[in-house]
Amino acid sequence: MGAFAEYVVVDANIVAKMPKNLTFEEAAAVPLSALTVVQALNVLKVKAGSKLFIPGGTGGFGQIAIPYAKSKNLFVAVSGDESTRHVASSIGADHFIDYQRQDYVKLLKDFDYVIDTRGASEFRKELSILKPGGKLLSLNAGPNARFAARQGGFSTIQKFIFSAIGMPFDIAAYLQHKTYDFLYVQPNGIQLKNMTQWIDETGVKPIIDSTFPFSQVNKAIAKIAQGTAKGKILLTMPRR
Repeated sequence: MGAFAEYVVVDANIVAKMPKNLTFEEAAAVPLSALTVVQALNVLKVKAGSKLFIPGGTGGFGQIAIPYAKSKNLFVAVSGDESTRHVASSIGADHFIDYQRQDYVKLLKDFDYVIDTRGASEFRKELSILKPGGKLLSLNAGPNARFAARQGGFSTIQKFIFSAIGMPFDIAAYLQHKTYDFLYVQPNGIQLKNMTQWIDETGVKPIIDSTFPFSQVNKAIAKIAQGTAKGKILLTMPRR
């Protein structure tokens, strides 16, 4: 994380063979989203028949998360741009909300889980649609004591800092009899192997918004920053 390179050395335990039905480009779009949804649902300890909301869930993450969550028998609601409604429906979303015209706070209630992709600015709204005992897991808002204890490997000072950062979120959730947690995705070869098998069985394919040659990495980053991508943005390497 934090750099781009043509060659990377990694531990063999964190890689897996790519799905047979995907191109190299499509396979490159899978790991981060796949590991995120698997680890998020594990942390949430989801139960079949429960309701999950993913704000902004029609992007690259949601296009893996929605069908995977449906395979766990969850009711899945997402918000996104109206132009992505058909994509969300085609991959299994039960409820779509056009965030430009509709306020999900007025439309959703008594949800069991929220996977936050938007950050602290949406925290209060996301928390409000959960029923008592509901769980909010953020990918962006900030770490907390629960995250530090679960993740392990942090110093006492780091744990204190994480606890301080997450305290406002923890308190707000506690006062409503709900829980807040944070996820920083970890590499995991076994989870990737299982996801490869699931993709081969289901035929799920990630949607690629655009590709850029490695020499245009800054243009790719600028495209991500616009926040308008309808799928994954990839860097391609020259064939040698």
